Amino acid sequence: MNILSMLLTLALVSPGTLTPASLEQFYVEPNQAAVLEFSGKPKEGSEEFKIYNSDGKMIASGKGNPKDKGISVPVNLPQGYYELEFPSENCRFGILSFPAFKPKPDPFFAIDGALSWLVKSPEKRSDLVKIARRSGISMIRGRLRWSEIEPKQGEFIFDGSRSYHAVQEACLKNGVEFLEVIHDAPDWTGKVGKFPKDLVKTSQSWKKMAEERGAWWNALEVWNEPDISFSGKLPADQYTPLLKTIQRTYKANRVKIRVVGGVLSGFNKDWMESAKKNGLADHCDVFSFHTYSRANAVEGIFSRYQGWLADCGTPGKELWLTECGRPWKRGTDRPSEIEDRISAIDITMKGVEAKACKIDRYFPFVYPYYEERDNNFGMLGKNLAPLRSFAGYSVLIRSLSGKGFIGDLNNLPPGTEKARVFGNAAGEKTIVFYQSNPTKGSRILLPGKPLQILRITGEMLTMDQKNEADFSDGFLLVSYQPQFARFSIRQNSGAYRINAERTRAQAYPKTAQNGSPIVLSYLYDTDWITPSPNGYLIRKDAKKLHLILKATNISDMNITANFSFIKDGVNVPSSEWAVKNLYAKSAISIPFEISDVSSLSDFKPLEFIFAVRSGGHVLDALVLKFTKAISLDHIAKYPLEVKKIDLSDLKNWKKNLPACAKSEFFKKEELKSPAAWGFKASFGECDRWIYPIFTLPADLDLSQQDGILIRAKCKGSEDTAVRIFCVEEDGESFISNGSLIAPDGQWNDGSISFDKMGLIGKFKNGKLDRGKIKKIYIGCNTKGKDLDLQVADFYFYQKKNEKGKQK
Repeated sequence: MNILSMLLTLALVSPGTLTPASLEQFYVEPNQAAVLEFSGKPKEGSEEFKIYNSDGKMIASGKGNPKDKGISVPVNLPQGYYELEFPSENCRFGILSFPAFKPKPDPFFAIDGALSWLVKSPEKRSDLVKIARRSGISMIRGRLRWSEIEPKQGEFIFDGSRSYHAVQEACLKNGVEFLEVIHDAPDWTGKVGKFPKDLVKTSQSWKKMAEERGAWWNALEVWNEPDISFSGKLPADQYTPLLKTIQRTYKANRVKIRVVGGVLSGFNKDWMESAKKNGLADHCDVFSFHTYSRANAVEGIFSRYQGWLADCGTPGKELWLTECGRPWKRGTDRPSEIEDRISAIDITMKGVEAKACKIDRYFPFVYPYYEERDNNFGMLGKNLAPLRSFAGYSVLIRSLSGKGFIGDLNNLPPGTEKARVFGNAAGEKTIVFYQSNPTKGSRILLPGKPLQILRITGEMLTMDQKNEADFSDGFLLVSYQPQFARFSIRQNSGAYRINAERTRAQAYPKTAQNGSPIVLSYLYDTDWITPSPNGYLIRKDAKKLHLILKATNISDMNITANFSFIKDGVNVPSSEWAVKNLYAKSAISIPFEISDVSSLSDFKPLEFIFAVRSGGHVLDALVLKFTKAISLDHIAKYPLEVKKIDLSDLKNWKKNLPACAKSEFFKKEELKSPAAWGFKASFGECDRWIYPIFTLPADLDLSQQDGILIRAKCKGSEDTAVRIFCVEEDGESFISNGSLIAPDGQWNDGSISFDKMGLIGKFKNGKLDRGKIKKIYIGCNTKGKDLDLQVADFYFYQKKNEKGKQK
């Protein structure tokens, strides 16, 4: 999630003059008398209140009891979600009437809190930690700016303006585990992109922090979303040295804090391949990732990450989903009833899917009120009282804690899409019924004799004489006692297969490698190299490539080691750097030159392995991937067949941009050769993107094509990314990862293989069906206020075999 937006957001009190005495009072026991107290000088008539149920229907009204400098409101509510309104104050407070969770929390149920960044009041932070424990939440995810707590090397400030220590102390006192997250590096570490350059200082710093924070931190996520702009858009081989440094430091010093690696925003195939080869899965105790896709898509997404872990040889690695949300439109103190319910069902159902797929921990995003660009991701209102999304998650925790996924109901009732069945050792079962497009007033035929039927917000429902219950939400939690839980279950869904694979693998766990004290890294030169999440692009006029490779010894011992370089699978011998002395807590730089890069391209990349050995053991290895910018002037030299697409007819284009943006297509007379099409755009304050939609010719068959070649010119801010979407006829969309060209105002050539495009939007089989591509989007994401993009040539290409025939 956007860090700057998060840092600027402050969760404060509600509008008006009445302030709740505490946040805990909004969580009451069902059918028990409680008193809600508010302080402050009331407005005239502000003692008038109304109470609404989860459907927005007023169920009570009256006058609050005056008290010294405030009023109190007595309530006695059945189980469910409610809202207390003070009309004269123009504000509402959510109330969750649901039993407190008393057992030890199920580790699966966690939450992304960011309390140090998003909540200023120490009392409110403490209240929110207590509420989390009352709700059955096992772990809270935090945020930490390394540069704030260690502005000078060795000088730590854990209880500064953000009160990091206070939040962690509250978690410790209330029995809630704490996951810390690194978000930056201080300037004194040096920088490679945004990562620390000096790994000796990094090791010393995180060793000291472990000594200071060992009692408060249960786990540490190494960086946040290193696959995108939070790292400076670098490949995985720039991230893994930091992960290895911290993991190896902690292993060597027997630190009990668990190291969490990955923390990914999405599944970029090139980034993931580099991460695999550079040992990411072997150098963390837990692998984590994020997704903001809808509930129906996440099973396929989980499958991709599980497949990657299996390819890494770690199929049983703990897998945490540490950000997963469904926002509502920003601009108000709380969402509308419809938006809130949609958010609640999607967040809760994604928790169901995660538990079904045996994801080990689930962290909805985000606990407090939080606006980011066009959205608000908060599960609490601006006054920090609960919304339906937090109510739904609390209900899910009560219903599924201690239960595991055992399969899907064999015969789905009409009108349902999913019926996930969970059970425990005592034979108790809970079925989660789900429909992504519910119809108000619809009903569902339930099997057997349920013990309890719960709506998304916790209200109890009953069956009629036909064994039917209201299914207007498209979501029900239906529980059964053992004697009434005999129904047919199938065990062949994708979720069950993922669950079974993880269960088998976790029976024989593979621990993270202890590793060695030697960490290898690459210091790229931006005069010749453009890094991206996909690897390193060599400047097209470069004839040679000069590399500076670095070996860091983070230990207290001197080590003599042998170095080797493998280029295109062949060892490159040299007496100059074969043996080196690596002194304790120091680093050396090793130069290497690749004499000829003229033949490199996106179709013929170079893989380069830098390895260090001692005593016959590999201490570390660094795998780098290089390509060279393609020139469309040399298409003939590549084994390709191309189909050129004419983009110039504006009738085939449709605008696609946010409300804050303005855009115009260039008229033909405004374009200068070789440009065939383009647009200019300007943006206000919002999420800045623009992707005009081009409808492909109806008779165009792309089933045998392999990718896209483009010549384009983009003038925009440095962070501008030029991308292409391919959209199938059913709406499933795939996007190029990283920018196809530099936004430098010059004509550049770029390419993207269909195999390397990432899924976005719907999820069917997770694979791009080339024959079904009907539309393409060509445009940009940017943080700048203005940009223009012009395209000269656009081709679909097909590779040929060595004899020149189409494959």
